Amino acid sequence: MKIGLGMIVGNDERALVRHLPIISSYFDSCIAIDSYSKDGSINALIKNGFNIFQRKWNNNYAEARNEVIKKAEEMGMEGLLMLDADECMFPDDIRKVKKLLEEHEAIKLPRYEFGPNNEYYNPKIYPDYQGRAFQLNKEYHYRNPLHEILYKGEDIKAVSERDGFFASSETHIFHYGRCKSPKEIWLKYHNYGLILRGEKTITKIPPNINFDVAENFTDVIKFPHKQPV
Repeated sequence: MKIGLGMIVGNDERALVRHLPIISSYFDSCIAIDSYSKDGSINALIKNGFNIFQRKWNNNYAEARNEVIKKAEEMGMEGLLMLDADECMFPDDIRKVKKLLEEHEAIKLPRYEFGPNNEYYNPKIYPDYQGRAFQLNKEYHYRNPLHEILYKGEDIKAVSERDGFFASSETHIFHYGRCKSPKEIWLKYHNYGLILRGEKTITKIPPNINFDVAENFTDVIKFPHKQPV
């Protein structure tokens, strides 16, 4: 079974150069939708064997992910593992996911989100299970412009909410999206709010902003296990 790695990218060089050498060689093909990155993201993708397709960013994460699915199907992939540009996995876990996809249409994977650095996470919130691995040409797609969620066909409930889809408790995704400076995190989550309200996002931080971004990380503990990076 041909399994691809899918990713949407936008100025993610810092994470890509760290994560891609660990994960990219374990897939039959790697597909990235890039929103015309201005940093070294493209070079990192090329170095790690990605097929790169560029499209203008329109503040809709689900549409970008669905474009990845479309390209993967056109390239003859039979299954897809979708990761964010700032996520990583253990190679052995990737192998397990690929084997599971031969038996299951869609798989719910547990994800840990780290912050404020790559040593701490909130055990009250994470791991959360997300639909990230699925067979192609089976009507799987993402909905919601922000916090995009996997659905099948016209289903009302998401894959993560439905029984009948395999939940793998051992194949973890490690997410480092909050392991950035307070200013970067503030801008990221401020723009999330603007997207939800249908407003134009910003690229510069207004003056006199309080960068207290401890949201969801007031009860962090040190991660007790090994990480892939």
